[in-house]
Amino acid sequence: MNKMTRKAALEDGLRRVPVRRGSLGRPCTGMVRRRVTGHLAVCIALVCSLVPGQVPAPGISLVQSFSVGSLGIPGQLGGIEFSTDGTALYVATTAASAAGSIRVLTVQRDPVTNRVTGLSAPVTLTAAPNIDGGLQFGPNGVLFWTTNPTHTLGQYAPGAPPTVFSLGPVGVPASAGGLEFVPPGLPNAGDLLVSSAWGGGIHRISLSPNPNGTFTPVAGSAVLFAQIPGGIEAMRHIPSGSNAGDMLFCDWCANAVYRLAIDPATGWPLAGPGGQPIVTPVITGMLGAEGMAFDPLTDDLFVGTWTYSGNDAIHHFTGLGALSLSAAQPGGPGTALYVGNTNLTPGAEYHNLVSFSTCPGGPGTGPGPFGSCLTPAAINFLMDQLNWPVGTVPFHFVAPTDYVVWPPLTGLPPLTVDALCIEMTSGVPGAVSPMVRIVVQ
Repeated sequence: MNKMTRKAALEDGLRRVPVRRGSLGRPCTGMVRRRVTGHLAVCIALVCSLVPGQVPAPGISLVQSFSVGSLGIPGQLGGIEFSTDGTALYVATTAASAAGSIRVLTVQRDPVTNRVTGLSAPVTLTAAPNIDGGLQFGPNGVLFWTTNPTHTLGQYAPGAPPTVFSLGPVGVPASAGGLEFVPPGLPNAGDLLVSSAWGGGIHRISLSPNPNGTFTPVAGSAVLFAQIPGGIEAMRHIPSGSNAGDMLFCDWCANAVYRLAIDPATGWPLAGPGGQPIVTPVITGMLGAEGMAFDPLTDDLFVGTWTYSGNDAIHHFTGLGALSLSAAQPGGPGTALYVGNTNLTPGAEYHNLVSFSTCPGGPGTGPGPFGSCLTPAAINFLMDQLNWPVGTVPFHFVAPTDYVVWPPLTGLPPLTVDALCIEMTSGVPGAVSPMVRIVVQ
């Protein structure tokens, strides 16, 4: 159907027009979305308006959404990336256009749990024409990004101007969508993966360092990592929780976020029936899912959108990361202690357990259960805690929501404990948080 036929269909009052469909059956305009204007753009917007609201998988919930209007940044968002210390969020704006740029937002956090509570004060880092769904810090602190439709790898090295390198000679099919460096601690850590927003494949490529701190993609180095039809944009490995090590990716065509099962021994995708990659929906009905990043302090998931609606936003989800326990004295020494838990399952029963028998090598380094250093006295105290009745907060509780900061504990003497949170619904052990050290001053 040509552009005039589409226009006639619209003027006749039709709300659907034939477009290429994604791998999972949703409308896909990835092949043309960046270069449409006028009536065709309206047609695509009408098709996209039929996509239902966000539907996270069980156990995953939306915490909050930051609209581009509230953030004071342009819409049509591309890649997003946290600074390593979690104090800043880098955002690609006006993506896939000549006006593309990278903005930096200041991150506000809850003083107890470190969960993000606000994003503000945008500043422009650099122009980045045609920047797309990939944005991540790589070796030597260089900020990398993908471009679409120009099909390049952009880089911003400290002390050097922005530079772009063509991905055509590398062997990645046009046009680039997202990118990710495999995180430390996983097989093939440091490898660079680049996705195709048009062809749906994910390829591993090699880089060669340059004297100015940038890296040239090596010609002919692309190796197919996974072939997944659709419009593959941002990609991130899950840092913690039951699916740690698997990869999430945004499929712009399907308006969704999916999980790709990864073999923990090899770091390559697991094969399902027929040798196809194993892909599971994580969030569906997310119009224009494009950029993605995990919070380095809480492992919460952030997803940005690229649409024609003007309602683009950064959405904050919880439930993918591991159960956690944290504590802080926001008022300083001698003030109340606040205890918080995140990534809870509402309605499940939990114990926050403490031990005065701390491990010399740090929390979780001992030979006992969960890395504890339990003495006989500490074991007896642990058993006493397990017998405290439900409602003895913050030590024994039924989770009211996925995230809670408990009422302050006052009058505590200076003390140091190792502590963890364990799910114990109906007496059956479940998820266990990492051991943490709590110091009361």
